[in-house]
Amino acid sequence: MGITDRNKLIINDLDYLKGYKKGARQKSISKAIDGVLYGILAVLSMGLVFLFLL
Repeated sequence: MGITDRNKLIINDLDYLKGYKKGARQKSISKAIDGVLYGILAVLSMGLVFLFLL
């Protein structure tokens, strides 16, 4: 599959590219927040397990 003239118009559209970059940035920020939350939950769950083992 090659790039057609119609696709070139989309690729060269600056507003489209800005929106794509913004969406990608929001996705990476949300993934980072998810990672932090999962990390906190993991630490808390390990702490609870440790408390019950005492």
